[in-house]
Amino acid sequence: QRSLHFSLNTHSTNHTRSQFCGFNHRSSIRQNNQIISNRGYCTSIQKAKKKLRYDSSTQLESVDPVPKLPIVFAHGLMVFDKLGGVIPYWWGIGADLEKFGCKVLVTRVPPTATIESRAKILKEKVVDYVQKGNIPKVHLIGHSMGGLDSRYFISKLDGHKYVSSLTTIATPHHGSPAADWALNTWLYRILKMSPIPLDAFPQLTRKYLDEEFNPSVPDHPDVSYYSLAGSKPIIVNPLRFWYQIIKRKEGENDGMVSTTSSQWGEFLGYLDQDHVQQMNWSLARKKSALPYFRFIASIQGQEEVEKGDRIFRHSWMGDDVPEKWKMDVGMARTSKGEERSEGK
Repeated sequence: QRSLHFSLNTHSTNHTRSQFCGFNHRSSIRQNNQIISNRGYCTSIQKAKKKLRYDSSTQLESVDPVPKLPIVFAHGLMVFDKLGGVIPYWWGIGADLEKFGCKVLVTRVPPTATIESRAKILKEKVVDYVQKGNIPKVHLIGHSMGGLDSRYFISKLDGHKYVSSLTTIATPHHGSPAADWALNTWLYRILKMSPIPLDAFPQLTRKYLDEEFNPSVPDHPDVSYYSLAGSKPIIVNPLRFWYQIIKRKEGENDGMVSTTSSQWGEFLGYLDQDHVQQMNWSLARKKSALPYFRFIASIQGQEEVEKGDRIFRHSWMGDDVPEKWKMDVGMARTSKGEERSEGK
Protein backbone atom coordinates (compact mmCIF):
# COMPACT_ATOMS: atom_id res chain seq x y z
CA GLN A 1 0.00 0.00 0.00
CA ARG A 2 1.32 3.43 -0.90
CA SER A 3 2.55 5.59 1.94
CA LEU A 4 1.19 8.73 0.26
CA HIS A 5 -2.42 9.82 0.43
CA PHE A 6 -3.72 10.89 -2.98
CA SER A 7 -6.66 12.99 -3.92
CA LEU A 8 -7.45 12.59 -7.61
CA ASN A 9 -8.83 15.72 -9.22
CA THR A 10 -9.42 16.17 -12.93
CA HIS A 11 -9.70 19.57 -14.53
CA SER A 12 -10.36 20.77 -18.04
CA THR A 13 -8.17 23.49 -19.45
CA ASN A 14 -7.34 25.07 -22.76
CA HIS A 15 -3.64 25.18 -21.95
CA THR A 16 -2.66 21.61 -22.77
CA ARG A 17 0.85 21.17 -24.03
CA SER A 18 2.02 18.97 -26.86
CA GLN A 19 5.12 18.06 -24.87
CA PHE A 20 5.27 15.95 -21.72
CA CYS A 21 3.08 16.75 -18.74
CA GLY A 22 4.21 20.04 -17.20
CA PHE A 23 2.77 22.55 -14.78
CA ASN A 24 1.11 25.75 -15.90
CA HIS A 25 2.37 27.96 -13.07
CA ARG A 26 0.17 30.45 -11.32
CA SER A 27 0.05 33.98 -12.56
CA SER A 28 -0.89 36.16 -9.62
CA ILE A 29 -1.59 39.80 -8.95
CA ARG A 30 -2.09 41.72 -5.74
CA GLN A 31 -5.30 43.67 -5.21
CA ASN A 32 -6.05 45.54 -1.99
CA ASN A 33 -3.22 43.70 -0.24
CA GLN A 34 -4.58 40.28 -1.22
CA ILE A 35 -3.02 37.94 -3.76
CA ILE A 36 -5.47 36.91 -6.46
CA SER A 37 -4.32 33.79 -8.31
CA ASN A 38 -5.32 32.60 -11.74
CA ARG A 39 -4.96 28.92 -11.01
CA GLY A 40 -3.04 26.81 -13.49
CA TYR A 41 -3.51 23.04 -13.62
CA CYS A 42 -1.16 20.35 -14.77
CA THR A 43 -2.41 18.72 -17.91
CA SER A 44 -1.29 16.15 -20.46
CA ILE A 45 -2.63 15.04 -23.80
CA GLN A 46 -4.32 11.93 -22.41
CA LYS A 47 -5.16 12.60 -18.77
CA ALA A 48 -5.00 15.06 -15.91
CA LYS A 49 -2.14 14.55 -13.51
CA LYS A 50 -2.88 13.44 -9.99
CA LYS A 51 -2.79 16.37 -7.57
CA LEU A 52 -1.02 15.46 -4.37
CA ARG A 53 -1.77 17.26 -1.13
CA TYR A 54 0.31 17.11 2.03
CA ASP A 55 -1.64 16.03 5.10
CA SER A 56 0.15 17.35 8.19
CA SER A 57 -1.52 14.67 10.33
CA THR A 58 0.18 11.93 8.32
CA GLN A 59 3.53 10.84 9.73
CA LEU A 60 5.22 9.34 6.68
CA GLU A 61 7.67 6.63 7.67
CA SER A 62 9.40 6.21 4.31
CA VAL A 63 10.08 7.69 0.87
CA ASP A 64 8.03 5.96 -1.82
CA PRO A 65 8.98 6.00 -4.64
CA VAL A 66 12.60 7.00 -4.02
CA PRO A 67 13.84 9.60 -6.55
CA LYS A 68 16.78 8.47 -8.64
CA LEU A 69 18.05 12.01 -9.23
CA PRO A 70 19.86 13.77 -6.34
CA ILE A 71 18.13 16.36 -4.13
CA VAL A 72 19.85 19.74 -3.69
CA PHE A 73 18.98 22.02 -0.76
CA ALA A 74 19.07 25.85 -0.95
CA HIS A 75 18.88 27.71 2.37
CA GLY A 76 17.18 30.97 3.24
CA LEU A 77 18.19 34.43 4.45
CA MET A 78 20.75 35.14 7.17
CA VAL A 79 21.91 31.57 7.70
CA PHE A 80 24.68 29.42 6.23
CA ASP A 81 24.43 25.65 5.86
CA LYS A 82 25.23 25.58 9.59
CA LEU A 83 24.10 28.18 12.15
CA GLY A 84 27.16 29.44 13.97
CA GLY A 85 29.10 26.60 12.34
CA VAL A 86 27.41 24.15 14.73
CA ILE A 87 23.66 23.67 14.15
CA PRO A 88 22.85 22.42 10.64
CA TYR A 89 20.32 24.56 8.79
CA TRP A 90 18.62 21.37 7.52
CA TRP A 91 18.83 19.62 10.88
CA GLY A 92 18.87 15.85 10.33
CA ILE A 93 16.93 16.11 7.07
CA GLY A 94 19.65 15.04 4.67
CA ALA A 95 20.64 12.06 6.81
CA ASP A 96 17.02 10.98 7.09
CA LEU A 97 16.51 11.02 3.31
CA GLU A 98 19.81 9.27 2.68
CA LYS A 99 18.79 6.30 4.82
CA PHE A 100 15.97 5.68 2.33
CA GLY A 101 18.35 5.78 -0.61
CA CYS A 102 18.11 9.45 -1.64
CA LYS A 103 21.23 11.33 -2.75
CA VAL A 104 21.57 14.73 -1.08
CA LEU A 105 23.64 17.89 -1.57
CA VAL A 106 23.44 20.81 0.88
CA THR A 107 24.61 24.10 -0.64
CA ARG A 108 25.89 27.28 0.97
CA VAL A 109 25.49 30.84 -0.39
CA PRO A 110 26.17 34.32 1.07
CA PRO A 111 23.52 34.88 3.81
CA THR A 112 22.43 38.45 3.00
CA ALA A 113 23.53 38.97 -0.62
CA THR A 114 21.14 39.75 -3.48
CA ILE A 115 19.05 37.05 -5.10
CA GLU A 116 21.19 37.37 -8.24
CA SER A 117 24.46 36.91 -6.32
CA ARG A 118 23.16 33.98 -4.31
CA ALA A 119 21.75 32.34 -7.45
CA LYS A 120 25.13 32.55 -9.20
CA ILE A 121 26.81 30.78 -6.28
CA LEU A 122 24.01 28.20 -6.23
CA LYS A 123 24.60 27.56 -9.92
CA GLU A 124 28.33 27.05 -9.33
CA LYS A 125 27.58 24.49 -6.63
CA VAL A 126 25.03 22.59 -8.72
CA VAL A 127 27.06 22.62 -11.95
CA ASP A 128 30.19 21.44 -10.15
CA TYR A 129 28.21 18.65 -8.47
CA VAL A 130 26.49 17.32 -11.58
CA GLN A 131 29.56 17.52 -13.80
CA LYS A 132 31.81 15.73 -11.31
CA GLY A 133 29.16 13.09 -10.72
CA ASN A 134 28.12 12.84 -14.38
CA ILE A 135 24.53 13.53 -13.28
CA PRO A 136 21.96 14.69 -15.88
CA LYS A 137 19.70 16.72 -13.57
CA VAL A 138 18.76 17.28 -9.90
CA HIS A 139 15.71 18.16 -7.83
CA LEU A 140 15.90 21.47 -5.94
CA ILE A 141 14.34 22.24 -2.54
CA GLY A 142 14.46 25.89 -1.46
CA HIS A 143 13.41 27.21 1.92
CA SER A 144 12.36 30.85 2.25
CA MET A 145 14.69 33.07 0.17
CA GLY A 146 16.37 29.92 -1.14
CA GLY A 147 13.28 29.40 -3.30
CA LEU A 148 13.80 32.79 -4.97
CA ASP A 149 17.48 32.03 -5.57
CA SER A 150 16.44 28.77 -7.18
CA ARG A 151 13.84 30.38 -9.43
CA TYR A 152 16.39 32.95 -10.63
CA PHE A 153 18.96 30.22 -11.27
CA ILE A 154 16.47 28.20 -13.34
CA SER A 155 15.04 31.13 -15.29
CA LYS A 156 18.02 33.43 -15.85
CA LEU A 157 21.14 31.25 -15.54
CA ASP A 158 20.21 28.22 -17.68
CA GLY A 159 19.28 26.25 -14.58
CA HIS A 160 16.67 24.28 -16.53
CA LYS A 161 19.56 22.29 -18.01
CA TYR A 162 20.44 21.05 -14.54
CA VAL A 163 17.12 21.05 -12.64
CA SER A 164 14.15 18.74 -13.07
CA SER A 165 11.92 20.16 -10.31
CA LEU A 166 11.85 22.91 -7.71
CA THR A 167 9.94 22.64 -4.44
CA THR A 168 9.75 25.84 -2.40
CA ILE A 169 8.89 25.90 1.30
CA ALA A 170 7.56 29.14 2.81
CA THR A 171 9.21 31.19 0.07
CA PRO A 172 7.98 34.82 -0.15
CA HIS A 173 7.14 34.66 -3.87
CA HIS A 174 5.06 37.82 -3.47
CA GLY A 175 7.19 39.38 -0.73
CA SER A 176 6.55 39.75 2.98
CA PRO A 177 5.03 42.56 5.08
CA ALA A 178 7.85 41.78 7.54
CA ALA A 179 10.40 43.05 4.99
CA ASP A 180 8.23 46.09 4.21
CA TRP A 181 8.13 46.96 7.90
CA ALA A 182 11.82 46.31 8.57
CA LEU A 183 13.02 48.63 5.81
CA ASN A 184 11.21 51.56 7.44
CA THR A 185 12.82 51.21 10.87
CA TRP A 186 15.59 53.25 12.41
CA LEU A 187 17.55 50.06 13.08
CA TYR A 188 17.73 49.24 9.38
CA ARG A 189 18.88 52.77 8.55
CA ILE A 190 21.66 52.47 11.12
CA LEU A 191 22.73 49.03 9.90
CA LYS A 192 22.90 50.36 6.34
CA MET A 193 25.77 52.60 7.47
CA SER A 194 27.66 49.60 8.84
CA PRO A 195 29.84 47.18 6.85
CA ILE A 196 27.16 44.50 7.21
CA PRO A 197 25.76 43.72 3.72
CA LEU A 198 21.98 44.14 3.62
CA ASP A 199 21.38 43.80 -0.12
CA ALA A 200 18.85 41.01 0.27
CA PHE A 201 16.28 42.88 2.36
CA PRO A 202 14.91 45.31 -0.27
CA GLN A 203 14.39 42.33 -2.59
CA LEU A 204 12.02 40.65 -0.13
CA THR A 205 9.44 43.43 -0.15
CA ARG A 206 6.05 42.96 -1.73
CA LYS A 207 6.60 45.77 -4.20
CA TYR A 208 9.90 44.39 -5.49
CA LEU A 209 8.73 40.79 -5.84
CA ASP A 210 5.41 41.59 -7.54
CA GLU A 211 6.54 44.48 -9.73
CA GLU A 212 10.14 43.62 -10.63
CA PHE A 213 11.19 40.07 -9.82
CA ASN A 214 8.17 37.99 -10.84
CA PRO A 215 7.57 39.70 -14.21
CA SER A 216 11.23 39.25 -15.18
CA VAL A 217 11.79 35.73 -13.82
CA PRO A 218 9.31 33.44 -15.60
CA ASP A 219 9.02 29.74 -14.83
CA HIS A 220 10.68 27.43 -17.33
CA PRO A 221 8.45 24.83 -19.03
CA ASP A 222 11.05 22.07 -18.62
CA VAL A 223 10.94 22.39 -14.82
CA SER A 224 8.12 21.36 -12.48
CA TYR A 225 7.33 23.84 -9.70
CA TYR A 226 5.83 22.81 -6.35
CA SER A 227 5.25 24.77 -3.15
CA LEU A 228 4.30 24.35 0.51
CA ALA A 229 3.22 27.04 2.98
CA GLY A 230 3.57 27.31 6.75
CA SER A 231 0.40 28.09 8.68
CA LYS A 232 0.74 28.18 12.45
CA PRO A 233 -0.77 30.53 15.07
CA ILE A 234 2.16 31.83 17.12
CA ILE A 235 1.36 32.67 20.76
CA VAL A 236 4.67 32.53 22.63
CA ASN A 237 7.61 32.64 20.25
CA PRO A 238 10.26 35.15 19.06
CA LEU A 239 8.36 35.17 15.74
CA ARG A 240 5.19 36.41 17.44
CA PHE A 241 5.91 40.07 16.57
CA TRP A 242 6.30 39.32 12.85
CA TYR A 243 3.37 36.93 12.90
CA GLN A 244 1.06 39.72 14.06
CA ILE A 245 2.31 42.17 11.42
CA ILE A 246 1.79 39.66 8.60
CA LYS A 247 -1.53 38.48 10.04
CA ARG A 248 -2.94 42.02 9.85
CA LYS A 249 -1.77 42.47 6.25
CA GLU A 250 -2.20 39.07 4.60
CA GLY A 251 -3.74 36.62 7.06
CA GLU A 252 -2.37 33.22 8.06
CA ASN A 253 1.41 32.87 8.09
CA ASP A 254 4.36 31.11 9.71
CA GLY A 255 5.91 34.13 11.41
CA MET A 256 7.78 35.30 8.32
CA VAL A 257 5.78 34.51 5.17
CA SER A 258 2.03 34.36 4.54
CA THR A 259 0.33 31.28 3.14
CA THR A 260 -0.73 33.24 0.04
CA SER A 261 2.76 34.56 -0.69
CA SER A 262 4.19 31.04 -0.30
CA GLN A 263 2.14 29.53 -3.11
CA TRP A 264 3.81 29.05 -6.48
CA GLY A 265 3.37 26.43 -9.17
CA GLU A 266 1.58 23.30 -7.97
CA PHE A 267 0.58 24.00 -4.37
CA LEU A 268 0.98 20.89 -2.23
CA GLY A 269 -0.52 22.05 1.06
CA TYR A 270 0.00 23.65 4.46
CA LEU A 271 2.53 22.84 7.16
CA ASP A 272 1.53 23.17 10.81
CA GLN A 273 4.96 24.64 11.61
CA ASP A 274 6.46 28.07 12.00
CA HIS A 275 9.29 29.36 9.80
CA VAL A 276 12.00 27.86 12.03
CA GLN A 277 10.37 24.51 12.71
CA GLN A 278 10.22 23.90 8.96
CA MET A 279 13.98 23.28 9.04
CA ASN A 280 13.42 20.63 11.73
CA TRP A 281 14.61 22.95 14.48
CA SER A 282 12.39 21.45 17.14
CA LEU A 283 13.04 19.03 19.97
CA ALA A 284 9.42 17.86 19.99
CA ARG A 285 8.92 14.71 17.93
CA LYS A 286 5.40 15.75 16.98
CA LYS A 287 6.85 18.89 15.38
CA SER A 288 9.43 16.99 13.35
CA ALA A 289 9.81 18.22 9.77
CA LEU A 290 11.11 14.87 8.55
CA PRO A 291 7.71 13.49 7.40
CA TYR A 292 7.08 16.33 4.97
CA PHE A 293 10.58 16.13 3.50
CA ARG A 294 9.88 12.44 2.89
CA PHE A 295 6.67 13.57 1.22
CA ILE A 296 8.56 15.99 -1.03
CA ALA A 297 11.08 13.30 -1.99
CA SER A 298 8.19 10.96 -2.79
CA ILE A 299 6.67 13.63 -5.06
CA GLN A 300 10.01 13.89 -6.85
CA GLY A 301 10.15 10.12 -7.25
CA GLN A 302 6.57 10.05 -8.54
CA GLU A 303 7.44 12.69 -11.14
CA GLU A 304 10.33 10.57 -12.40
CA VAL A 305 8.05 7.56 -12.71
CA GLU A 306 5.47 9.52 -14.70
CA LYS A 307 7.85 11.42 -16.99
CA GLY A 308 10.39 8.69 -17.60
CA ASP A 309 13.32 9.75 -19.77
CA ARG A 310 11.44 12.87 -20.83
CA ILE A 311 12.65 14.30 -17.53
CA PHE A 312 16.04 14.82 -19.22
CA ARG A 313 14.63 17.23 -21.79
CA HIS A 314 17.27 19.88 -22.58
CA SER A 315 19.70 18.42 -20.03
CA TRP A 316 23.24 19.83 -20.08
CA MET A 317 24.32 16.31 -21.14
CA GLY A 318 22.28 16.40 -24.34
CA ASP A 319 21.37 12.91 -25.51
CA ASP A 320 24.34 11.29 -23.77
CA VAL A 321 22.57 10.43 -20.51
CA PRO A 322 24.34 7.48 -18.81
CA GLU A 323 22.35 4.26 -18.72
CA LYS A 324 22.29 4.18 -14.90
CA TRP A 325 20.16 7.35 -14.86
CA LYS A 326 17.58 6.13 -17.35
CA MET A 327 14.02 6.08 -16.00
CA ASP A 328 11.59 3.19 -16.34
CA VAL A 329 8.08 4.58 -16.84
CA GLY A 330 5.58 2.73 -14.67
CA MET A 331 8.25 1.42 -12.30
CA ALA A 332 8.43 2.87 -8.79
CA ARG A 333 11.58 2.53 -6.71
CA THR A 334 10.90 1.68 -3.09
CA SER A 335 12.96 2.85 -0.11
CA LYS A 336 14.56 -0.62 -0.06
CA GLY A 337 16.04 -0.03 -3.50
CA GLU A 338 13.67 -2.49 -5.15
CA GLU A 339 11.50 -1.87 -8.17
CA ARG A 340 7.83 -2.66 -8.53
CA SER A 341 5.13 -1.97 -11.08
CA GLU A 342 2.75 0.86 -10.33
CA GLY A 343 -0.52 -0.33 -8.85
CA LYS A 344 0.94 -3.52 -7.37
